[in-house]
Amino acid sequence: MRVKTLVLAGLVLWGWSTVSVFAQELQLLPKNNLAVLIDTLPQGAAYCLVDESSLDAAVRLPLERYGFRANSSLLDATGFLYVSTSLLQFQSEASNRPFECAIHVSLELKRTVRIPSGTLIYDASVWRKGFLLTGMPRDMGREVRNGVEELTEEWIAKWLIDNPQ
Repeated sequence: MRVKTLVLAGLVLWGWSTVSVFAQELQLLPKNNLAVLIDTLPQGAAYCLVDESSLDAAVRLPLERYGFRANSSLLDATGFLYVSTSLLQFQSEASNRPFECAIHVSLELKRTVRIPSGTLIYDASVWRKGFLLTGMPRDMGREVRNGVEELTEEWIAKWLIDNPQ
């Protein structure tokens, strides 16, 4: 009986301690303290006309349009928008066409979370969306940029709902 009581008390205390972690994730995210991080692009990205500068611009342009300021420093930011990509080049066996591209892109808002004891710090994803595209390389760069811009606008709309002015 004593062991059950201790285990139950431990679970209650653990559950109670996680409340502050989740509450920290849900705090207001200032519009002027974001960073943008583009993950290293996979091999073959250049062939599919996807580059880091166009992904960065696809995130920053909507942010600026809605009054957000993206810091260049991750250390000073309260959160960051993280763009990651996975890419596959393939050629259909039934055709003589050149290689086609398949790319998955995700956009995440990550927040730095500190466990109350202060010893553990990690980046927690608090919002994430992505899309998958396939097609010829000549169209891929433009489609990926448009998709990232749409995801950024979707995140901004969510932020505006959660943080009324």
